[in-house]
Amino acid sequence: MDAFEGEWFKTGDVGYLDEDGFLFLSGRKKNVIVLNNGKNVYPEELEFALAGSIPYIREVVVYAEENVIVAEMLLDTENEPGCASRLYSDILAFNKAQAAYKNIGKTIVRETEFPKTATKKIRRHAGGGKTNA
Repeated sequence: MDAFEGEWFKTGDVGYLDEDGFLFLSGRKKNVIVLNNGKNVYPEELEFALAGSIPYIREVVVYAEENVIVAEMLLDTENEPGCASRLYSDILAFNKAQAAYKNIGKTIVRETEFPKTATKKIRRHAGGGKTNA
């Protein structure tokens, strides 16, 4: 794949322009989850939304297993004791705010942090997940 298309550098980012001309990034082309129904889900979009709506999530990686969207996460049990008991109801509330095809169908709670790159970014596929259903 060539890095340039005309004068445009192809980064692999996927996004859209809103009606005011602002650019919003949805995710990375290489990470897109394609469900059996043909719908595309950008895991970064769900990760951002989960972390923003459930404050005790320290780290989260979203992927698909057998056409089910999985959220694997590390919870902040040190500052939020008992948060694991609230997770189920918080995920249900999160799902109600999403399009049905973006609903989290399975959660995995980690005991340790995700492996990271040298720049402290989570190694996406280290969570055990794959991107296509």
